Amino acid sequence: MRDKIHFGFLFAGLATLVSASFQDNIRGPLLPVLCEQLGLPFSYGGLFLTIGNIAAVISTLAMGRALLRYSEKKVTIYICIFSAFSGIAAPFVDSLTGLLLLGLVLGASVALMGSICNILTLKGSPVHLRGRLLSIQQVMYGVGSFLGPMSFAWFYTAEYPWWTSISIVSALNVLIGLAVANVVPEEAPEPHEAKDKKSGFSWSILVPIGLFSIYVSGEVITSMWMPTYFVEVSGFSKVEASKMTSYFFLVISGSRFLSFLFIRPHWERAVMVISMLTGITFIVLGLTVLPSALPFAGLLGPFFPLFMASVSHAYPKMWKSLTIWIFASIQSSLAVIHLCIGSLTDLIGIEKAFFLSPVLIAISFVMLLIFFKQHNTEHHHPA
Repeated sequence: MRDKIHFGFLFAGLATLVSASFQDNIRGPLLPVLCEQLGLPFSYGGLFLTIGNIAAVISTLAMGRALLRYSEKKVTIYICIFSAFSGIAAPFVDSLTGLLLLGLVLGASVALMGSICNILTLKGSPVHLRGRLLSIQQVMYGVGSFLGPMSFAWFYTAEYPWWTSISIVSALNVLIGLAVANVVPEEAPEPHEAKDKKSGFSWSILVPIGLFSIYVSGEVITSMWMPTYFVEVSGFSKVEASKMTSYFFLVISGSRFLSFLFIRPHWERAVMVISMLTGITFIVLGLTVLPSALPFAGLLGPFFPLFMASVSHAYPKMWKSLTIWIFASIQSSLAVIHLCIGSLTDLIGIEKAFFLSPVLIAISFVMLLIFFKQHNTEHHHPA
């Protein structure tokens, strides 16, 4: 374990997450546009996302195997090169087949970038700073997620092709790969954690894996389907809906930045509880009384990085493999959720289907309390 920050790993973690979040959250504003242009029902929009999540599961598990043989540096460079292909595929989407192919490439790219970024940041962080450094890293998630819908809105208003933003970020992925080659050290892969009997399988790890899967499903329903909700229910234009979604990510980013500045280890559990309860409250408020309250659900922001840090503290000997399994399970659950939401939207409308989001986050809140009970001494790490 490191006793000080390695800024090369930290930079790589920040840059890859910006790219992942940009690509991930530009898909939400794209859905109503592509469904309209290709004459497809929303269930096919859900299929577009589900195909991406299936590719994400496979690619995440493959990355886990690659990390047993190759360094984080090499794996990250290969991921950056692969992630450039979405910009090549996007201009040729003119049918359902092309749409699903783009969904497959984008899904794998988002998952690979989104998984490796956490490993890079944890690898470059001393234990006592992990919560704060993951929080500042996740600020970059908010930045990329804000820029994705906002850039789409700008280019769409200026009558550029819908795929312009995707092609630009694909070119930037190549530049990120070149930067990683220069700032990240070449370190040999760590011994396979499973060989350590003390870090073997425990049923308790299913709690954080399940919690992340359910929580992220609820959060992603909020972010990914928010533009569709604003267009279909609130009567917003596509540009207005993209801007409102950008505000959601701005709130996420701001709340995580505040966590980086002020949160100390002994406050982390209280902040996780408050962020989840506040997020649920604003989602329900937005769906029932005041639609403009929905972006404030971004106050959920601090939960993800703080809980990721808590998991690394609770399972210090297997944090890397557990991170891989967490992200693979997240993508598996998202594959099911997107397909369900797309079908539910066609069946009962997005106004009712959206309520699945606060329900899932509430379930994950109960699981968080179970995790705290299991590891009631784990957060006494150094301040």
